[in-house]
Parts: sequence; structure tokens; C-alpha cells
Amino acid sequence: MKRQTYSPRSGVYYHIFVPFFRDGNGDGVGDLRGIIQTLDYFNDGKGGGLGVKGLWLSPVHPSPSYHKYDITDFYAIDPAFGTMEDFETLVAEANKRGIGIVLDLIFNCSSHLHPWFLKAQEDASSPEAGYYYLDGSEDARYLDRDAVWNELPAWHFPEKGRGYIGIYSEVMPDFNFNSPALREECLKIARFWLKKGVSGFRLDSAMHLFSTAEVEEGVSHHAKNVAWWREFRTECRRLRPDVFLVGEVWDTPAVRALYYGGLDSSFHFYLGDGIAAFLEGKEDAAQFAKRMENSCLAASLIDPAYTDSPFLSNHDMLRYAEEHPDKDKLKQAAAIYLTMEGTPFIYYGEELGMHAAKEDTCPYFPAYDYLGRARTAFDWGEEEGMCGARFQKGYLSPSLKEQKQDRGSLYRFYERLIRLRNADRALTHGRFSPLPCPDPRVLSYALEYGAARTEVYHNAGSSPFPLPLGGDAVDLMTGEHIPTAQSRRALPPGHSAIVCYG
Repeated sequence: MKRQTYSPRSGVYYHIFVPFFRDGNGDGVGDLRGIIQTLDYFNDGKGGGLGVKGLWLSPVHPSPSYHKYDITDFYAIDPAFGTMEDFETLVAEANKRGIGIVLDLIFNCSSHLHPWFLKAQEDASSPEAGYYYLDGSEDARYLDRDAVWNELPAWHFPEKGRGYIGIYSEVMPDFNFNSPALREECLKIARFWLKKGVSGFRLDSAMHLFSTAEVEEGVSHHAKNVAWWREFRTECRRLRPDVFLVGEVWDTPAVRALYYGGLDSSFHFYLGDGIAAFLEGKEDAAQFAKRMENSCLAASLIDPAYTDSPFLSNHDMLRYAEEHPDKDKLKQAAAIYLTMEGTPFIYYGEELGMHAAKEDTCPYFPAYDYLGRARTAFDWGEEEGMCGARFQKGYLSPSLKEQKQDRGSLYRFYERLIRLRNADRALTHGRFSPLPCPDPRVLSYALEYGAARTEVYHNAGSSPFPLPLGGDAVDLMTGEHIPTAQSRRALPPGHSAIVCYG
């Protein structure tokens, strides 16, 4: 099957964990006003800023937790983050700058304090009771009472009320997607936010709406999930044909590929690990390139118009720079994932090389939450706008203010690389194909889009690498063209380059 050379989604996206990004009202908590104030940081619409084309916001709905993944109202904005008017202003101002807003949707579960769940526990005959897997209900008849998911019990039995499934936590009861009424409610939620102007949705736990603990023996939970996402995508496209649906499918390339039957894109989990293994000499370039090629081919067999979403780390992982702190290798890691096909996602602060925190005294954040180590305050380099705990200079990374003044900083590298990517049709829209290379420490591949072709080379070795003489070569580390001398053009060790044709 021939893979299409057009990706329906282009540009670089930025993942904001809202409560720790930018405080717009001085209460110590990041909010929508803070994001509005900093839209020019991403893209001012005039060629300035990072050049970002989209923002993925962590959940903004009312919730008792700091992370907001246990929602009590899917149609509202958490007061800690602002108002619905603030959200509408954010969408409008972002769109003026060519920035789309992708909203985090959590359909796997609700909060145990959601009115639907409270009603379900109160009245077994209510429609809301069908929204959950409650002990004794028809849809729970096949389910294993002793099921364990991710080392946690799937079933929970409160002192009062009926037992229920919550694969993530006892405070996050799972939705029952066998319920037509619940599915229609989820479509209604999507319609509501699409009419507010969002460009798409990041779909949390996309492969666990039906988990292995929630289907009868012999039934594929993947097939049931994909069938739902196909239904969901059809409705979203009816309202917005260019909607962008990117799913969290934390699994192998083969499983990720299955979900292209219902989603536009999925995050490329384990890519960051592969990049680190290559840069640190634990895997050779050919192995890395082959795994990337196989991932692309698997996706194309399901949907030739698929969009990959490469990234280094996210809010559910230890920050990439915490495990791989070498500044030069951070630049080269960025050079790799930002020159891959698809729609790359930057986790907030990754462009600063932010490390995970050892502790956080912010009262909005429980210190015992190990995931919270990666969810720390963005360092603006000034008191205004800072969220939560104030860190000593350089504790997590040099601040944005410092890095803006340093032409050799990681931030300046991201800024230059994204602009270069945006200006290159093959990098923006092209498909990946590996290039043969005899040096195991040089990763090389091409991206093609129509007549445009860009070759990419990453030299992780200790010797200069001879680049091809054709095309226009640019050293990504310096931003300068690589000259040809005595019929030779060399890429220094630790450097990456692109060679553009057409």
C-alpha cells in the first residue's frame, strides 16, 4: 500500500500543564489569563515567538485535584483557572496568532464526586447508574471481581453504596461505554467545546475506555475502543472537518496503529527512550531507523493519512532532561524529534531543559505525588507570573529570561529549529524513510512531500561525517550553511544537519 505524502496536521504543538505554567492573577496558581498574557511567547502571528501552531491544555474542568483528571463538570471551567469568558478569550486570541487550542478530554472516568456518580449510587434505576460499572449491574456481569490493573485492584467497595470499577483510582470511577446514553453524553461534550472554537482534543487513556478488566473473556477491548473512537471522530468531523484528535495510546507501535482506525494521531511513546539510547551509544542508528520505519508502516496499513505525534516526555513521565542532562545531547535530542514526520509536541519547559523537582512546597501540589516531580513551575526568571514554589536560580534549569539573553541556550536552539521546520515543506508535511548509512553512530533519514525532499543527519559519533554534496546543507546546531571545501562537506561530531532539495 502506498503511503500518502500529505499529513492533515502540521506544525509544532506545546503541552501546557495549566496550574504550573503562568499565574495571571497573583494567587500562585497557573490559569487561563496567564496563558493569554503569554501567547506571543508561542507565536505572535508576525513571525516572532517559538513558532508554535497549537497548544494542548491539561484538563481545565472543575475537579477536586490539582491535576484535574477527576472531573466533576465536563461543561465548565475550574474557578482556579478562570471563567468561561477567559477560555473564549484564549481561543479567540490564540486563533488570531494562528494557534489552535487542543483540549484534554477525559472520557475514561469521572470524579467520585461528580453528580452523575452520586446519582448512580443513590438510585439504581436512574439513567446515571448505567454510566458506570456498578456491582450487580447487567454490564458488570462478566467482570472479574479480583481483576488487577497496573498493580491496583480494579474493583472498589465503599462502606456505603455499591461497588464499582475504577482502574486508576477509587476516586475515579470508570465510565461504562456500553451505555448509549453515556456515549451520547460524550458526543454532546465534544459538540459543546467544538462550538467554543477548540481545534481538537487530546484524548486521555484512549485505549482504556474499555479496559481488559471491562470486557468479557474472548472479546478484544481494543476493537471496542476503536469502534467508539470511529463514532466519535465522525461526529467531530461533522462539526469541524479539520478537527485534530490525538490519543494517548501508551503501547507498542502495532497497538498504536490499531487506533488510527478511529483517531487522527497518537503520541509516539518510547521515542524519547529510543533517542536517548542512540545518543548514548546503547543502540545503533540502523536499529533506531528500522523501528521508526516499522512504526510508520504499521500506522499506514490502518490509515494512509495517519499523523504521528513525536515527543520526548510528558506529564506522566520523569522529565527527559532529568534522566539525560547533557546540554549538547539535549539539543541533539530536540533536533531528532523535531525533524521527525508528523506533529511534534513539546512538554512545557522542555525548551529550557527543565529538570524534575526534588520537592515542591506549593500547597496546591501534594509532595507525595511522584508524577508531580515533572509538573513543576515554569521558570520565567522573574516573580511576575511564577506559579507555586519559587525555586533558587538554576534549580530546575536556567530561566527563560537568562536563556533569551544567551544565543547558545537550549531555548534559542528550539526557537531556531522550529522556525526552520515551519519554513521547510518536507519537514512539515513529509513522510519518513531511512537512508542507508555505514556509520552506526550517524542517524540519517529523508522526508518527502511532493517535489520537496529534505535529508536529515545526526552525528552522535566522535569523527566528522561526510555529507552529500548536492542540495542546501544547514547545521542545525549553529543555524549556518555548511560550506563545501575541496569537494567535501563535513558534519562535526555532536551536530545535526538538514540537506534540502527542491
